[in-house]
Amino acid sequence: MTLIVGRKKRKLTRDITMTDSDSATVTPGANDVVRVKIGRAGQVPILDLDSAAASANGSTVTKDTPSAGVNRLAVAAADMDLLSVGVYTLEVSLVDNADGGAIKHVEHQVFVVQQVMLGDVGLS
Repeated sequence: MTLIVGRKKRKLTRDITMTDSDSATVTPGANDVVRVKIGRAGQVPILDLDSAAASANGSTVTKDTPSAGVNRLAVAAADMDLLSVGVYTLEVSLVDNADGGAIKHVEHQVFVVQQVMLGDVGLS
């Protein structure tokens, strides 16, 4: 488990590599979906993103980018602003088409949202 820090009014980009129980890299298939949820346990996720489509604010999960087996999470600044300052869980899952669409939970990360520091030019 790692700590991911995001800041309000800022885009967050994070590369995610999934591995199996033998530590081998898992490369999602063409019809698989990589899913990322950010929220708190026992509650509906505030952000529910997947590689099938971008969010309304333009956040994306891109499979096998920048290379095979590496998946890129890009959370738009407008989606970061949906999160209050605080601590969340970031959950990564694989919807495995070859296994009847089974949702395979890959990992949970600690996700912290912070305010930006003051003094930036053009910050509203």
